[in-house]
Amino acid sequence: MVNSRVIDGTDIVAVDFPGRLQDDELTELRDLAGFVAAEQGRANALVEYADADPGAVDARVVWQELRRLAEVEGLQRCAVVTDAALADALATSRGEEESASLEVFAAEQRDEALFWLRE
Repeated sequence: MVNSRVIDGTDIVAVDFPGRLQDDELTELRDLAGFVAAEQGRANALVEYADADPGAVDARVVWQELRRLAEVEGLQRCAVVTDAALADALATSRGEEESASLEVFAAEQRDEALFWLRE
């Protein structure tokens, strides 16, 4: 089960999880982001993978899930924070696809991810 919440005083929906989102969890997260967007006029998402094993996570599937999340009406940006290995796997899965609304950050760049979400 994932832990999703709104960061106090912001429009940022944060979620922590160790692997792949289940459909019901993704729906719950999309609903929360949609609620925040409706209430505040916009929402942003911070997705953090805690100690994710890139060998145990299919980066292509995760990338597709993140793209589905980024399609929530009113969601402006989605920052993914994870360890360097999974960040590299996600970047590879992303390929040439450009997205102004979805960006991957290494774990040590969490502050930069939050700054990017608030721009």
